[in-house]
Amino acid sequence: MTNTIEQTAPEMKSTQFDFIHFPGFAGFILENHLPDYVREQLIVARQMNVPLLKFFSHLTDEQLIEVGTPGHIEFLTYAKDNRLDELLNVSLERWKNDQLAIQNIAKTDVAAEDITLLTYVRKRCLLKFLPLYTTDPYEIIEVIKETEAYDTISVTASANVYIDILKEQIQEHTHFIETITNTTPGLNYVYNIAEGKMIYANRNYEDYLGYALADLKTMGPEMFRNLVHPDDLVHSASVFRRFENAGNGQVISWEQRLKNHKDEYKWLRHHASVFKRDASGQAIEIVGIALDIDLEKRTAEELIKSEESLLESQILADMASYEMDVATQLITVSPNFYNITRQQPGFARSKYLENVHPGDRAKVNESLRKTLENGAPYETEYRYTVDGKEKIIWSRGRLYEENGKRTIRGTLMDVTERYHIIQKLQRSEELYKQAQALSHIGNWSWFIATNRITWSDELYNIFGIKNREENITYDRYISLIHPDDKSKLIDAIEHSLKTHQPYDLTHRILLDNGQIKVIHSKGEVLLSPEGQPFKIAGTGQDVTEKHYTEERLRENQEFIRKVADTTPSLIASYNIKTGEYTYLNKAFTKILGYEVEEVMEKGMGFVMEIIHPDDVEMVMEKNAAALAEANAQVPEDGNELTAEFKYRLRHKNGKYHWFHTYGTIFDRDAEGKVEHILNVSVDITDQEEAEQTLYRKNILLQQSNASLEEFAYVASHDLKEPLRKIATFGDRLMSTQYENLDDSGKAFIDKIIDSSRRMQTMINDLLNISIISGNKSFSPTNLREILDDALAALEFKIEEKGAVIKSDNLPVANIVVSQFRHLFQNLISNSLKFSRAGVTPEITVSCQYLTPQEVEDPTVTKAARYLSISVADNGIGFDNQYANKIFTIFQRLHSKTDYEGNGIGLAICRKIAENHGGTIFATGVLNQGSTFTVIIPA
Repeated sequence: MTNTIEQTAPEMKSTQFDFIHFPGFAGFILENHLPDYVREQLIVARQMNVPLLKFFSHLTDEQLIEVGTPGHIEFLTYAKDNRLDELLNVSLERWKNDQLAIQNIAKTDVAAEDITLLTYVRKRCLLKFLPLYTTDPYEIIEVIKETEAYDTISVTASANVYIDILKEQIQEHTHFIETITNTTPGLNYVYNIAEGKMIYANRNYEDYLGYALADLKTMGPEMFRNLVHPDDLVHSASVFRRFENAGNGQVISWEQRLKNHKDEYKWLRHHASVFKRDASGQAIEIVGIALDIDLEKRTAEELIKSEESLLESQILADMASYEMDVATQLITVSPNFYNITRQQPGFARSKYLENVHPGDRAKVNESLRKTLENGAPYETEYRYTVDGKEKIIWSRGRLYEENGKRTIRGTLMDVTERYHIIQKLQRSEELYKQAQALSHIGNWSWFIATNRITWSDELYNIFGIKNREENITYDRYISLIHPDDKSKLIDAIEHSLKTHQPYDLTHRILLDNGQIKVIHSKGEVLLSPEGQPFKIAGTGQDVTEKHYTEERLRENQEFIRKVADTTPSLIASYNIKTGEYTYLNKAFTKILGYEVEEVMEKGMGFVMEIIHPDDVEMVMEKNAAALAEANAQVPEDGNELTAEFKYRLRHKNGKYHWFHTYGTIFDRDAEGKVEHILNVSVDITDQEEAEQTLYRKNILLQQSNASLEEFAYVASHDLKEPLRKIATFGDRLMSTQYENLDDSGKAFIDKIIDSSRRMQTMINDLLNISIISGNKSFSPTNLREILDDALAALEFKIEEKGAVIKSDNLPVANIVVSQFRHLFQNLISNSLKFSRAGVTPEITVSCQYLTPQEVEDPTVTKAARYLSISVADNGIGFDNQYANKIFTIFQRLHSKTDYEGNGIGLAICRKIAENHGGTIFATGVLNQGSTFTVIIPA
């Protein structure tokens, strides 16, 4: 082991050990006592507690002797050959180049104590074997002198090299510290509190506040007053005074606002301790880190509001939160907990379990046991008795361990009313999700000469290597790089080695298990005093999630852009404060003929130029009203107001197009005021022109209907006048001359009177048909009442026929009352008229609701559902081939001599059904009966 750190200074190459006595002594030990000499070295080294032995604590004595023997042989051989100067040079180079003869010992593992103690161990062992070599006092003294001469030069040379290694370590450590301070997410600094000057600040100061270290030093003592918020000056000064009594290593924390170069104050939280003291022990410099808490401060008030909202939401949702101390079983709860369970705050779990249903207690306890044993989420549903009533409670929680204290935090909810729905839902999602921003960054060093790479633990995690003892070489590192990215990384490293410039790139790695990750790698070349690269130090950060998120975002943005550009509508967003467009799709060119660049350049002013003059005032008024309404209140649920406008825009060819625009809030500023508007404008030119055409046709139709009704009224009035005279004179002849007439004359009189009556009925029915479509007095009315009115009007006929009328519990419907009374009266009268001789008439009025799928008639007005009303009888029926003919005016299936009537009644029924947006149809079976069905929108 002695030869592990044998060294010499560079100047040793000119030194010659011309020993006379020591070579023979060395040869004597080598040839006769080597095993005993090696074992004695180990014994004395253990007695002296040589520090290097700690690296071999896992070896037995025999294994350690085996490891150390080659070194002792080498030393004795060089000494025997009087070549110790050469051995010193060889040992020096091995140590400096980190190539010590014993494996697993780095050059930095050798301590100063090892140099002196190993020299002493060797000297002591040599002296023990010296009497065996010679008893001549003179020769013993000479051997000792030569041994001490070698030891003196060896120790001096070793100390010089040890100091050089320490200097190299200090340089590496300084570079490492500077790299760490510039990459940590904080503002690192050293501040002289005695003079009020900044001594050191990392680059984050400049990135965050805009002041470089030189700027801060230039400010001098004024820096404190210039940058600290006026309201924080007194508090910050009192914090500095606390360092007067602070002990070494004591960390003092405080918060303050600092002004950046834009005159904006930012909140920072400082953590600092004493860095340097004067001769009297008074603190004069502090070292610290300042963390950005500006967002935290700004949202503190919102968090308080959120907590109040949470408590209010819990009340509205029949929910409460709780926290149970696992050790004491005491439970603290939110206010609404009492409203749900009637348990007072600060109760024990055992008290709560008394109200849990006996059949559910085991389930509740088992769920808690699993949570406590393996940390699984606590989730259970159980019955709970409150004021003698049983509730269904759903509870969920998680186990937390902080500062040695275990607690279960969670929520419970009264789900009694929704139990049968909620029990079908999955309850595995966490009630609360905790978001953490993990850096996943590790550092590494590559020692170029030895091809040895050192990794921090985080890099082992990133690369999926569980064995922390694995020797990572450059080739092993490259083998983990994705095949498609290897050349890119190798080129970057080689370029960095050649130019001595750092590299920074993102690449993929391929783990042993096949998993692919994306890594952000940085590396910086460190140069030796001779200016040659001897090491590369850097970091690697797992940015897989960020990389693929950004990639998906780019894909989504591209997809949205393509969808917007292919949509046949104008899509635009603009800033209401500046009037500038932030986005326009290509439909501006396709629909209106204007280039997007032209519209973007002119902004909202361009639209005001091409909008129809008659629409400007209306659009501006509606837009101002919608904006005022949106600014008046910010919706808590995020559902922004949508405003609609119709207006005309001028095409580049001069023609105006109609547009229906839907405008909504795209985003708001920090004060909650509307900042950007998103408009989607649909070209409705064809629709608008069609509506205008339809409107004109409807006007003409209304005019035509009015004229027709007027004509029908006048015509019926003019027809009624001569008809009344015929009927009057006929009645007089009947009353005065009937008995004087012969049979032929009597027949003529009967025909005149009968024909005049039928003519009167026909004129009235025609008049009814003409006025049905003009009556639009719809109102919600109970159909049972309408049916009763119709039956009352037909009471004589019903009694005459001995008919039986049956009906369902008819609903309320939106109808024209007079028309539906006429409909019922006509249909029931029709059933009475066509009853079978010798059979008691039975008429049934029934109803049911139909879905749109059950109504196939395209002439029926579209509705969510329909009401079907049926009038069925057991009369003479009819052949279904005449089902449509019977609703045609003046169409009859039987002669008027067999059955009275003029063939208008069912035509009136069809007109009434159509006037209600519905239809009517009939089905029949000869000599069994018929059914008339009316369907109208419900």
